Amino acid sequence: MRSERADLPPYEPARILAAPFPERVRLVCLTWAAQVAPNPFVVLVFYWAKYLLLFAGGWAFFVSFDAGYPGFGAPLEWAFTASAFQKAILWAILYESLGLGCSMGPMNGRFIPPIGGLLYFLRPGTTKLALFPGVPVFGGIRRTWLDVALYAANLLFLLRALLAPEPTPALLLPSVVLLPLLGVTDKTLFLAARSEHYWVALLCLAVGGSVGLAGCKAIWCAIWFWAAVSKLNHHFPSVILVMMNAGPFTPKGLKRRLFADYPDDLRPSRLAAVISRMGTATELTLPFALLLASGSPLATAILLIVMTGFHGY
Repeated sequence: MRSERADLPPYEPARILAAPFPERVRLVCLTWAAQVAPNPFVVLVFYWAKYLLLFAGGWAFFVSFDAGYPGFGAPLEWAFTASAFQKAILWAILYESLGLGCSMGPMNGRFIPPIGGLLYFLRPGTTKLALFPGVPVFGGIRRTWLDVALYAANLLFLLRALLAPEPTPALLLPSVVLLPLLGVTDKTLFLAARSEHYWVALLCLAVGGSVGLAGCKAIWCAIWFWAAVSKLNHHFPSVILVMMNAGPFTPKGLKRRLFADYPDDLRPSRLAAVISRMGTATELTLPFALLLASGSPLATAILLIVMTGFHGY
């Protein structure tokens, strides 16, 4: 309890509540900048466990249904198969669609229950954001039984493909069709499934035949490259400042150096700008390096480990 209370705001709540809005903003920003650990350690453990046990563990569970599965103790034989990759895409879509992904937990203001997702999407009458609100059947601003049925059908088709001995194109096609349709009925559903990543990959796997996996490689290289291009702006140093200041492993001394002049000027420092540009250069370079190194398993593995470390950081 002592460690969790150590980073509480140093101001009395009454002072913050009584202050004018600009003063409240200033006090909140100073508190955030001064915090060594903005999130209690138990919250961080919750998220680490969620991704390791629920996301990675769920994927490993569904791969165990593959034909010829050699057993969990032989990961090199089952984790790098085409079927395992296909099930990773399917599980990622199901995981996000259920509300178990980035929108889950206390860091997103969800406590009891810690998820939204299916608790909203399976309830008629909840708010939706139709692509064409004025059209009949698929429009409107309230979820209908048809919206619920389409969402539930997609979940069931994904689950059927995940439990199959082999996720064939015939098993992938229902979700290839349903996800864009769900995007028409409610744009939130399309975005919640991270369709800009996973639906495009699913499309490649369903209709790409022998080059489907190569198409997925190109998709991910493009995602990384254009993500880096999107960081070529004036505000990304501020993003790095926030990310590193909120990080549990960033030393306190380094956190102070990320600000232009702590505590009087909380804009990003030159150091934060340099770090941000280094990250952008890394994300721009690695996709091309992966494509050029595609003939070398060792070089590919090294580059993937670097990219995993980059995103883990």
